[in-house]
Parts: sequence; C-alpha cells; structure tokens
Amino acid sequence: MGKSKPKQQVAEYRMSIHFGICAGAVDYISRIVIGEKEAWKGRVDSLTGFRVNKPDLFGGIKKEGGVSGTVTYLPGDVDQVMPEALAAKYGKTAATMPAYRGLSSVFFTEGPSSTGSGTFLDQIRDWLAGIFSSFAGSDRKGFYWTANSPYLRGVWVEAARASIGLEPAYARIFRDPTTENVALYFAIDISSSIVGVRINALKRCLHDAVAYLRARTDRSQDICFVSFSTDVVNSVTFRNASSADFDALDTFIDDLIGAGTSTDFSKGASQAATFFAGAGSKIPAVIFISDNADQSGDHIIGASAAKSALDDVPVYCFRVWGAGDTTMVANFLGTLDNTAQDGMPVLMSSTSNGLVSGLNPSQTLIPFDSNPAHMIYELLPYTDRGRSSAGTDKASFEAAALTLFNERFGISLLWNRQSTVEDFVKEIQDHIEAAIFLNPKTGLLTIKLIRGDYDPDTVPVFTVDNCVVTNFSRKLWGETINEIVVTWTNPENEEEETVTQQDLANISVQDGKIISDSRNYYGIRRSDLAAFTAQRDLRVAAAPLASCDLECDRTAWDLLPGDVIKLVSPEDGIAAIFMRVGPIDYGKPGDSKIKASLVEDIFSLPLAEYSLPPPPATDDSSEQPAPAAFAYIFTLPYYLVVHEIDPAASAGIDYPVVFAGVLAGQSGSDTHEFELIGKTTDTLGNVVSEDIGSRSIASHATLSADLAEEAESLIASFPGRTTGDGPVVGGFVVIGDGAESEVEFGLVTVADDTGYTIRRGVLDTVPQAWPSGSPVWFLGDGLDFVDNEQRSDGETVDYKILPRTSLGLLDEDAASWISTTLTGRPWLPFRPADVHVDGIAFGDVDATALPLIPVTWSDRNRLTEDSIVLAWDAATVTPETGQTTVIHLTDSAGTVVHTYSGITATSFDVDPADFGSLSSGYIVVKSERDGLESLQGVRRRVVLMSSLLLSGDQQDGADHIALSGDQAPGIILISGS
Repeated sequence: MGKSKPKQQVAEYRMSIHFGICAGAVDYISRIVIGEKEAWKGRVDSLTGFRVNKPDLFGGIKKEGGVSGTVTYLPGDVDQVMPEALAAKYGKTAATMPAYRGLSSVFFTEGPSSTGSGTFLDQIRDWLAGIFSSFAGSDRKGFYWTANSPYLRGVWVEAARASIGLEPAYARIFRDPTTENVALYFAIDISSSIVGVRINALKRCLHDAVAYLRARTDRSQDICFVSFSTDVVNSVTFRNASSADFDALDTFIDDLIGAGTSTDFSKGASQAATFFAGAGSKIPAVIFISDNADQSGDHIIGASAAKSALDDVPVYCFRVWGAGDTTMVANFLGTLDNTAQDGMPVLMSSTSNGLVSGLNPSQTLIPFDSNPAHMIYELLPYTDRGRSSAGTDKASFEAAALTLFNERFGISLLWNRQSTVEDFVKEIQDHIEAAIFLNPKTGLLTIKLIRGDYDPDTVPVFTVDNCVVTNFSRKLWGETINEIVVTWTNPENEEEETVTQQDLANISVQDGKIISDSRNYYGIRRSDLAAFTAQRDLRVAAAPLASCDLECDRTAWDLLPGDVIKLVSPEDGIAAIFMRVGPIDYGKPGDSKIKASLVEDIFSLPLAEYSLPPPPATDDSSEQPAPAAFAYIFTLPYYLVVHEIDPAASAGIDYPVVFAGVLAGQSGSDTHEFELIGKTTDTLGNVVSEDIGSRSIASHATLSADLAEEAESLIASFPGRTTGDGPVVGGFVVIGDGAESEVEFGLVTVADDTGYTIRRGVLDTVPQAWPSGSPVWFLGDGLDFVDNEQRSDGETVDYKILPRTSLGLLDEDAASWISTTLTGRPWLPFRPADVHVDGIAFGDVDATALPLIPVTWSDRNRLTEDSIVLAWDAATVTPETGQTTVIHLTDSAGTVVHTYSGITATSFDVDPADFGSLSSGYIVVKSERDGLESLQGVRRRVVLMSSLLLSGDQQDGADHIALSGDQAPGIILISGS
C-alpha cells in the first residue's frame, strides 16, 4: 500500500488553430484523430461548427488531459465567407478576412469545459457561450489540447471524396456488403403543425420505409420508433425485427396524430443512447423527421441538446412537405444533420420511397472507397496527354468502372503532388491491373482491364503466315515466385498491415524453398481485397509462363495492349498457346512491320484454387466505461491513517477528524482506475460536484467455501476475482462490506502452491465465521483508495465512482451517488485479542456446572501497532494510557443485562448469577478509553441451564409442550399415561 498522492497543480493548454485539409472540396469529413486517438466521429459536409468533447482522451485532467472545444469545418465553397467569430481570431471581420475558397479546412477554437462536469444543460450553454467567447473576453480562449504537457499532438482529419465523372451509381464502392446488420432509430415529430398534408406525407413515407425494411431479409435489423413533441408521446423497439414486428410498426404509423404542442428535438433523441447500447455491433443510424415549423424560443436549445445526445452517430434529417424557410432549417434540422450523402430531402405524399435513401447501408451508412476507373478518368486532363473528355473513350472507362464495381475493387489514395500525376495514375493501374493506351482505330485514350473476359474461339490467330516469333522462352521453376506478401492499409488506424498467399505446389516443386516477393497496394483498405490481389499476383508469379516478341505484318494494325491472341509456331514447339499483348510498336508511317511483346495469358491455364486467409486474430480488450460493479466505503483504521494519508493532510489532527477509504471493483479487464467524485459547497452555498482525483481499482472476490472463526486460515483460492491486484504477502484482505462493526480485516502471511495463509481478525477487528459467497476485497501495496479530505466522526459522505477504461471515462450522469456514515474508528481503542472463555478460544461454552466463568485475553495498543500487525493469538502488550477492559453480559438480542468495567488485568471471573434468569447468554469482551469503546468485541455464547422451562397447561397424556424464554437445548423426559 502506497501513500495517496497529494493534490497537484493542473495546467491546461489551449490554442485556436486553423488547419488546411486539402485543395478543393471533399464530400464530407467523418473523423478527427488527435494523438492517434479518435476524438470525434460523424458526418459534416457544409460550413458547420460542431462539438468535440473528449476531456479524458489522454488520461484526464490529472494526467495529460484530453481535447475539448468547437471545430468549424470550412469546405472552401466558391461563395464561402469566414464566420465572424473565427475572423475575430485574426483580428478581422468576415468582410475583411480571406475566405479560403477552394481549400477545405478545419478551425479549432474554444468550446465546452475540459472537465466535462456540470449538468447536461450546463454543458450545452457552455458550448454555445464558447462559440462567442472571443467577443466577451473569455479567459478560456482556444481549443483545449492537453493538460500538464505542453506538446501539440498530431491531428488527422478523415475526409471522403468520390471521383464522379462517369456513371455516379458506380463511383462509390462500399467497404462492407449491403447485408450488414443495422440499428435504425426513427425520431418522428408529431407536434401541432403536423396535420393535413404533412401527416399524410409522414405516414406515406414511413409505410414505404417499413416495406423496404421488411423486404431486407438478408440482414438483422434493430428498429426503434419514437414519436415526440414537447415530450415522448409513444415509442416502440424491436430487436432483430420479424414480420410480426413490421406489422406492429405499420400499426404504430397508422395511429400517429398531431400532439397539439410544440417541438422539442431533445425529446426525440432521448431514447437513442439506450437503444444503441443494446444494438451490439450493428451499424447505427438516426432518422429525424420534422416539419421544422415551430419557432419557440427553446427550439435551438432542444436541437443542440439532441445533437449532443447523438454524438458519433450518423444522423439523417428529412423535412415533411410544408417545412419552414431555409433560416429555420439551418438553425434546427441543420443543427442535427451530420451526413452529407442525402442533403436534407423533403418528404411529400407523392414521393415514392422518400426515406429509403436513409435506410440503405450501401448508400448511407458504410464508409466507401472510390472506383479506380472514375479516379483515372478524372485525372486524365491533368496528365501530359492533357486529354479532354472528347479525346477519351468514355465507354471503355464506363465498362471498366462497372467491372470494378462488380468486383468490389475500391481503393482510397491521397495524391499530395509530391509525385507526378502520371506516376499516380500508374499506381492506380498497378492496383487494378489495367492498360491505358491510345486506340489506333478511334484515336481515343482507352482503358482495358486485364481479365479473363474473352472467348478463346474468337480471338485473332497468328501463325508463320503473318508473323515471326523471336526470343521465345519459358521461365524455369527456379525463376518463379511461390509466396506473395501484400501490404494494405487498415482504415481503422491508418496503419499498414499484410496478407500472405503461398502456392504449395510450387513450394513442393522447389524442394520446400519459399521464394517470396512483396507488393505494396496501400490504396486497398479491406483485408479480403488485399487477399484477392495477393492471389491474383501469385497466380502469375508462380507459373512458368512463356514469353516472346512478335513481328507482324500490317494485318495486326488494330492489335491493342491487353488483347489476347492465339499463337501457332511449330518451329518453337508451339501447337497453340494464348498470349497476352503487352507494349506495341506500330512503327513509323510507311513501315510494313508491327512489333509487340507477348506473355502467356494466365487465364488460359487451369485455375488454381486458394483459400482466403483467416482474419487476423485480435485481442481487443478495450471496453466501454460502465458503472462500478462493486463498491465499499469505510472509515480508515488508525494503521491505515498512518500509512495511507498524506502527512500534510494528517499533521496535527485529533478526534473527531477521520478519513474515508473507497474501494471500487469492476468486471472485465480494461478498468484499472476510477475518478472519485465528491460533494462540496461553492462560494454561493451551492452543493456541487468535486473531482477528488484518480484512484486505483481494487480486486474483488467472494469466498468459495464457508470460513470458520479461527486465528489463522488457509484459503486455497479466490475464484472469480475481478481485475486488480490480488492477495499478496503483507497485504490486507477485507471480508464483508456491511457495517464497520461487522467487517473483518485479515493479513496475508504466506502465498504458495497450497493457497493463502490469512492472519485473521487483525487491527481493530475480530475473527468471525463467514458463509460461502461472502465478499472479499484485497488491499495490496500501491493501491490508491483513500480520500485525503478531513472528515468527522458521524459525517455522512457521498461519492460517485467513474471508472476509466482505454476508451474513456464514465460520464458523471451515468453514475449514482453512494453514501455511508463515518465512525470515530481511528480514535477508538483496539479490542482485546486471543479471548478465552473457560479456556475455549472459539465456539460455545457449557457453563452449567461452573460457579464462576473464567475469561482471559491479551491487551492490544493501536498506537504501537502501527508498523507490525500482530496476530490474534500473539502475547499481550501494554495498552494505551487509560485503556481498560469492559465485559458486557447480554441476551441473544444483544440487550445488556450486566457490565463489568474498568478492568486493568487480563483475566476476569464472570458470575453466572449476573445473567439473571437467562438459560443462555453472551459474554462480550471489549476495551474502553476516555469514554470511547472499541469498534468490535469478542462475543461468546455460554449455556447456563441444561433443561428447558415449560409453560402452558401440561395435562396428563399431553403430546406436546410449549417452550418459552432463552433456554438452551437439553434432554426432556416425558412420562404419564
């Protein structure tokens, strides 16, 4: 156990920064990563300010802080004007500030409090106030970047842009199949303005949406409908929706009716967090539908609150026909919508499938890669060929785009202009295996994918009649490659990963030798596509393919790169072979010969079969922070005050000052500390939350078997122990989590293969009998679990426990207050130990034949037991000055019937007569000093009479007796006729 950390000074580092993303517009930005950790995720496609609030991203305020503030996305539109609040950062106005048109950028500036404390409404007000703080002279200017470490971390912005010059339907190739499971949350405005044509349009489009979802039997769908106005009017949730559930949704829609009140967007979003928490890994989306006509003063607050509640979830907003003007759209629905693909569609009764664009994962919910054919087509005007669309064979590019779309061959590449555009196009060609050439037939720039898309019976045939074959050769097996390693980019962390494919037959031919080669296809962002390209390349590299040069007459004038021909050359031993055409030299005007390089076409060979590699094994132990599974608050014993409390906090203290210990245990494996929140009073007298600091998660377990009342125990193991340090030699175990007078402290003295030897009833506690399942806590060296604030005997303390995982800190609103009343424990004298009654250490005592009942014990001293923890049966020590022993005689209910006090010896004879008429009772041995009695005492049952007292009207021949009083069991003889 280590000392608690003293309070430290915290330095927050803030700065407003304007980052450029790229030249030209992008479709949207979807993620911000700071210091290689995700700070924000969503969809923003227009000039918008949005909230980033991850104050614990780097460990919280006591470590390296986090990030918090407002980020404004500036898309660089042709009519873009810098917002006044941002222009003011440059000391300019919107009219005098450069607008940065043609440049996508993000501006980081002040926003919500870095601590994230306060009520939800307080945070919203803080956010709104932060946007305008530069006008008010705020002392919290600038985006919150870090705490206690004045180093700016790297910032990544994930942006998406599809190249669309060809058919738009094939421009985006989505990374996941359209069968991906989804969780769809519908927030449906039914305020007083949703009447007439609006309610009809709303119902029509919702019914269309349900019909669309009903037909999607290829995926699992969680669906929640919430109708709202100024409150939630009705809601229904279905997990893995069935046909009967869709029937219920249709009925829900039929029953919709205007609520006769205004709109509160926060109510529409109020059930989203719970819904998505139960959706597991399903892809989430929120569909918000409103006419946006309400103009109440609280409308913008409700919209902002709803937006905050939907952080990191794609939100698709739809306007019912008759919606308000564009100003209101920008203020309200525009505040919520964070998706770029669908804009903000208007729903009308005449609209067919008006909501479907928000329900199809292949169009709205899944990240995409670009179609490589679209990318090349867009880049061609910037190459040295400078081809316009009129000089390009658009049909060939459309055909290539369709093939790549069907293959799901999408890539994402960043051209940073450090290489020429020609080199960049060549990289794309390498990814997809394509040839780009000038077609001599048309004079147009043409693309051809190298695929097995030909009919062997119709390809041109070249023989000795029209060509001459030179340099014919075939690879030897030793010249082939039997392993290909492909490098691709994981979009989750932007790190390079690899997949490997091997040709086992080739390895066998080469006597088990692995001949490896690598390919860097960093534009690929799916592991299955990387495996596909590795198989593709390995198939060519592992085959001993033939190659040659061909010299033809002018009948080959229309031969094109990428074409397949049938070659017949008996002189070279070739009866018939299919060859792929490579580079072609058409010659100069007037030349009679055409020269081409050929290589055997891999698609003409029997296909080898390869299995996809299994996905890489992952051990992602990251867990979302959740409320603590176990918690216990107690008053520190004197020993722990000496060893755990900071000397500066404990110097000069006296009764009634005490200190609290807080133990928190958590299931799972990703929680190692928690933030301790207490209550304090501000200068205005208001009770507010106070961050006391980070504390260690303690390990928690339960007893797997009954534990007897004894001086020392051997416990084999603690199965089911939670994360944290377990029992260690010299560390305490705390058994129980009830009242302090009922909890036992033990000390681990041995840990070996047989288990753990526990010294029982140490410090101010006594050994007790514990049933199986009793809770156990472990207090090892280095555990930080105390509150250094000075408290008082009898004070009630309130705490919140906010566990922290690798994914962040539990929100304060998600934790409940836990309370306990502290005692004067550190000032109470230690109880007597090693108590024997009539020579018996543990268990009941038969005193029926004893004229006096002898009681012996050993004295203990809390002031001297502050370094070495004595065993229960250790020898007596000199007690504290003024400390004496007190013995209470009680009945079974604990009512004291007699007391012996002021005993200074270590033995005493109890007179059975002092129990009065009790047939059995209890001897309780405690200590006393200055009017303070020990926290616990030894309680031993003594039997005083061997027969039972009878009551009632006992008649001759009675077959029962009634018992009364507190009698001990004995032998009862019943006689009579």
